[in-house]
Amino acid sequence: LGDGQPIFLYLHGNAFNRAEPHRVALYQVLSKLSFHVVTFDYRGFADSEGHPSEEGLIEDGLTVWKWIKRRSKKAPVYIWGHSLGSGVATGVAERLTQMRAPPKGLILEAAFNSVYDAGLDHSLAKPFKFLPYFHEVVMESFKGVFETDKRLGNVNCPVLMLHDHDDDIIPFKYGKK
Repeated sequence: LGDGQPIFLYLHGNAFNRAEPHRVALYQVLSKLSFHVVTFDYRGFADSEGHPSEEGLIEDGLTVWKWIKRRSKKAPVYIWGHSLGSGVATGVAERLTQMRAPPKGLILEAAFNSVYDAGLDHSLAKPFKFLPYFHEVVMESFKGVFETDKRLGNVNCPVLMLHDHDDDIIPFKYGKK
């Protein structure tokens, strides 16, 4: 990592883990373009112990960021978050900005404005949306979780948003928000 080449801290989405074939294909493309890619599984994902929470996932990201920075010398370090990872990435970038050490840039792929809003359209929620008390009992518990739109205002680095119009997991409208 200390060879001066740019580094991506890649924060994956909710589905599966860091070793999914489509993710590995992205790492390989970036590697061929002379970028280093560092990724990991959050607590409670794949072979990582613990239970996931917003704060815990952001702490995991910060821990790996610090590990990278100790080894990277002066190489530029970017954060790339995909789907759920976009919420984690924005939380990490916000913390780094507060510490006066923001990343070189932030890439948000298939980002959502908040877990609450994205959850309203999630395929698992759709069949239950019209049940009495579903909103109050289930969805209300997601209010205030990974509010990417609010955190972005506290981030001091260039931000690149990538989102496909036909994304059926995180609809484009939430990336646009």
